[in-house]
Amino acid sequence: MRCFSRSELEHHVMREADPSGSPVSAHMEAHLKECDACRKELDRIRSEQRMFENAFYSDGPDEGFTAGVMAALEGAEIEYSGSAARHTTRRLKPIAQWRRAAVAACALVLLGGAGWYAALQSGMELLGKQEQQPSITAGVQKKIDTADRERIGKLLNDPNYEWSWTSRAALLDSFGLVFYPDISLHDDKSGYRFEVMGILADASQIVILTRTTDGNGQPVSRAFPYELPFVLTGPDGREGAVHARTDQSAVNGMEAYVYVMNQPLPDRIEFSGEIEGINRMDRELDREEIVETEPLVFDYSLDLQTAKKYAAFSAVDKTYKAPDGLNIEVNRLIRTPGTIRVDLHTIASGEIRDRSPGDLGSQIEFQFRIEDQDGRVVGRYGSTSNYFNAETVLTHYDKNTGEGEWTLVYPMAETNGLSGDGQQPYKFILESYQTALEGREEITFDPSDLKRNPVVLEDEGDRFELTGAEIDKRDGIPTVYLDYRSEYVNGRDGIWEAVDENGQFYYPDPTAGDEVRFEILYMEKLPEQLTLRRTMVPKIYNDVGWSVDLPANALSLPTESGE
Repeated sequence: MRCFSRSELEHHVMREADPSGSPVSAHMEAHLKECDACRKELDRIRSEQRMFENAFYSDGPDEGFTAGVMAALEGAEIEYSGSAARHTTRRLKPIAQWRRAAVAACALVLLGGAGWYAALQSGMELLGKQEQQPSITAGVQKKIDTADRERIGKLLNDPNYEWSWTSRAALLDSFGLVFYPDISLHDDKSGYRFEVMGILADASQIVILTRTTDGNGQPVSRAFPYELPFVLTGPDGREGAVHARTDQSAVNGMEAYVYVMNQPLPDRIEFSGEIEGINRMDRELDREEIVETEPLVFDYSLDLQTAKKYAAFSAVDKTYKAPDGLNIEVNRLIRTPGTIRVDLHTIASGEIRDRSPGDLGSQIEFQFRIEDQDGRVVGRYGSTSNYFNAETVLTHYDKNTGEGEWTLVYPMAETNGLSGDGQQPYKFILESYQTALEGREEITFDPSDLKRNPVVLEDEGDRFELTGAEIDKRDGIPTVYLDYRSEYVNGRDGIWEAVDENGQFYYPDPTAGDEVRFEILYMEKLPEQLTLRRTMVPKIYNDVGWSVDLPANALSLPTESGE
C-alpha cells in the first residue's frame, strides 16, 4: 500500500477539522494504522496547523463561532502561488490558508492581519445588509443602485451577495473598474466549459472571476489549483501582475484569481491564456485528476486608465531601523476605491536573520495605524482583532541576503472617518511586528513525576509549567496528555517537538479551552524520559511607535472631473 503525499495528508487534516464536510477516507485511516512514516508526517502537519491558527492570531472567537463559519463556507479554499521570475509568494500552511479564505469570503474587508474572527463578524454583518455596501470615506462617492446589484448578482450566480467578490464587483462597477470580457469556451471532447464572468481592475490588484462546469453543467472547484493558465503582460511584454491567491466560492461555484499589480502601473495589460486540462476532485476515489481538453485559447485587453484616474499614489521611502537587526522600509501607499495598499521592503541581519532562515524569514506580520492631524485613529491594519485584515499578501524573501519584498492590500471600508476630501495630512504609524524565530530552549523530564515535581520551560519571555501527564486515547488513537500552565508575551504556542528516551520523535499539539495540555498522538505509554522543545517561536515586537508623515492627498481620490 503506497504512502500518501503531504498534500493528501493536508486534505485529511482539513476534513478532520470540518465534521460537516466530506468524510475522512477509510482507505487512508487503514493505512495510517499501519504506517509510522505517514503518521509522523500527519502529526507534524497537525502541529503546524495549530501553530498557524494560534501563533499569529491569538484572539479567539466565541464558542461555536468557528464551527458555524466553517459550515457556512464549506468548500472554500485558498491557494497561494507566484511567479518564479520575480516573486515567491507567502507559503502559509494549507489549513491556515483555508481559514484566511473563509475570512475573505465573508469580509470583503480581509488577510495580513487578523484576529480573524472579529473582522469576519463585522464583515458578515456588513454583507448581511444587502443595501449597505462598503462606503468610500474620502474623495468621490459612488452609489450602487438596486438595478446594478441585481445585474451583478445574476451575472455571478450570487443574488444574495454571499460571496465577498460579488460585493466588490458591485462597488468597483460603479467606478467603471469592472470588465466583462464575454469569454466562454466549450470543450466538445469533455463537455467542460470555462467562462470569465468579470475582471476587477483597480490600481492595486486584478481579480479574475471565473466559472468552470463539467459536462452536466455542475461547477468544478479547484479548476486550476497549481499551474494557472493566465498570462498578464504590460505593453513591453513583461509581467504586468503577479498571482497572489485564489479564492473559491462556497455558494456560486466560482473562483477568484487575485493578481497584485506591478508598479509603475501601465496604461494597458493584456490578459491571455491557453487551457489544455482542467483539474477536478473525484470524491468517490478521494483524489484529484486532470481532465484533458482541446486547447482553449483566449485573450483580452484591459485598459487601466480609469484605474489610474481613481487612485492616489504616494511615495514614502522611509525606513525604520529595529534594534534586533530588522530594517522595515515603507516604499509607497496606493489608495483605490476599495483598498489601501502598502508596499514594504525589509532587510534582516544579526540574530533575527540567523534565527529566521528559509521560509521563517517570510513569516512577518505588521501592525500599523493611520491617524489624522488631530491624533484621531482613522484606520488600523494588522493581525489582531479590531484591525482591518489584509485581503491580499504577496511576499518575496531571499534567504541568501535576508531581504524581503512585501505587498499588503487592505480593504478600504468605512473607518472612523477620513476627512471628507481626504486631503489633510495623515500619519502612518508602525505599532508592532511579529516574526517566526527558531526556538532554542528545551527541557528533559520524567512525565510520570510531573505531579510531584513540575518542571518549567522559559523561552523568549514565555513561560510553560508542566504539571502532570496521563495516557489515554483520542478517537481510538493512543495519546499522552501533558498538563501545563503558561504565561505568554509572544504569540501563542509555536511549533513543538518531543523526543523520548529511544530517540523517537513526536509532534505535540498544544490544545486550549477547558483544559490546557499538550496532546501527543501515537505515544502508547508514558516514556521514562521526554525532551520537549519549541522549534518555532512566534516572536512579537511591541511598542515600536515609529511614524511617517504622509503627504497631503495621500488618501484622497479624485473627483468625477479628475481633480
